[in-house]
Amino acid sequence: MCDDRPALRRTVTSLLTRSGFSVGGEVWHYDELRDLVLRTAPTVAIVTLPTPGMSGLSAVTRLRAAAPATELILLSAFGSLELAAREAGALALVSEDDPQALQAVLLAVSRRWHASMAAVVAQRSYEEPALDRVFPSSVA
Repeated sequence: MCDDRPALRRTVTSLLTRSGFSVGGEVWHYDELRDLVLRTAPTVAIVTLPTPGMSGLSAVTRLRAAAPATELILLSAFGSLELAAREAGALALVSEDDPQALQAVLLAVSRRWHASMAAVVAQRSYEEPALDRVFPSSVA
């Protein structure tokens, strides 16, 4: 979570926790955010616009390039930036005054992540095991 307002960081962190996410950290500046994302490789990074230390949507573009597997969710008072945010690589742009919308986006991310993990497990469980691993004493 990246924002320069401690109260908003606490609110969003609480929502993340209630939504089942582990929170890897709260930062207030883009440089700290980039370092945290590169170090922890989170599923989701929540960033407010404007981002302290970076102008406009540049933070999204640079963060997307540095950590392509991390979903970027933006909070902003400027709803008119939604198309530009998506083009920059953000998953969603949510009004910072709409916690229900943020929770809905987090739920969608969680469901997609769980579905992808279930697919990985299913793929592994249907692979044909080698006979020498299943019945080591019977293979001569």
